[in-house]
Amino acid sequence: MRFKKSKILTLAVFSLLLTSCSRRPVLYENGALQRTGRDLAEHDIDDCMERAEVAGAKGDSRGVKAAKDAGVGAAAGAAAATVGSAILDGALSGRVIGAGAGAGAAGSLIYGLFRNNPDPVFERYVNLCLEERGYDPIGWK
Repeated sequence: MRFKKSKILTLAVFSLLLTSCSRRPVLYENGALQRTGRDLAEHDIDDCMERAEVAGAKGDSRGVKAAKDAGVGAAAGAAAATVGSAILDGALSGRVIGAGAGAGAAGSLIYGLFRNNPDPVFERYVNLCLEERGYDPIGWK
């Protein structure tokens, strides 16, 4: 039974990862957008995003950032469990520390996966690329 629950949880997390969308720039309805139309504007956005990646403006992927966050969360969770255990009953066990580390890692991983903020350098690169083409990016969503 326990194996099935962990398998279901793993599948749920991967399903959410696959269905979560990347953020994209939102363009103001200026003359350039009206002249080119939405389809060509979307193509230009894709092209600018690809150029930013090729130029190295894109930082770690969301998965890499989430994994790093999980490591930090695990360390924080283990430290909190150690302190809590020492305060409450003075009995420090590997099981308590492991539980704290697991809880911290899980919380940080989930937070990291759904944070969905683009790298600021990547975002700026794409915005400049679009501005050079006459568009007016007003934000990302």
